[in-house]
Amino acid sequence: MSAVITSECPNARIEVITHDIPSYDVRKASIPLLMAYKFFPKGTIFVVVVVPGVGINSKPLIVITRNYYFVGPDNGVLLPAALDDGVEEVYVADNERYFRRALDSTFHGRDIYAPIAAAIINGDFIESIGKRIKIDELVNSEVTFQHSIEDGCVTVKVLYVDKYGNVKLSQYFEKVAKELNLSIGDEVNVCSIYECVKAYLVNDFSTSSPDTLVIYEDSSASLR
Repeated sequence: MSAVITSECPNARIEVITHDIPSYDVRKASIPLLMAYKFFPKGTIFVVVVVPGVGINSKPLIVITRNYYFVGPDNGVLLPAALDDGVEEVYVADNERYFRRALDSTFHGRDIYAPIAAAIINGDFIESIGKRIKIDELVNSEVTFQHSIEDGCVTVKVLYVDKYGNVKLSQYFEKVAKELNLSIGDEVNVCSIYECVKAYLVNDFSTSSPDTLVIYEDSSASLR
């Protein structure tokens, strides 16, 4: 993919966010993009290729937000980051003139998404690459930041568990802490379908003792 882009745009700067997404895991792929996109320069083009069932209903998209371009399949992987920045326009990149001529049925990252990114870098009109569609025509994302509160109890979803055992939850720390009037150092009960255990709100790991369950705000301001 890098070779395709740089062959069309020799001065293109390519950075890799991660190659460590588990195979086929669209939900887990969308989270690093959401966490990282805003630290890149405005105008950056993000190309995301996590496409289970490539070649089958994998509609190629260009999503234009307030500050960025997102190129990838219509499977929800782009939406958390795109919605967070503010979607302005969405296009289905269906003009095959922009695809590689030797189009492979199983490597759309190289043969469709990379050439689309190269065309945007080169200043081609988006309207010539594809047709505009409405955002509500897209496949919904599995990653939604939401919660509910009832009788002083907040319900959130587990988005994923990282290699350190941290559990990323489906809401921002500040929002939950404000609604429940919680402060650093407060003790809360954390309940799953299996059990309830005590946890403490902390700023960092150094303020808690080993084997203590803690809740903290991660580097993307989310709840863990």
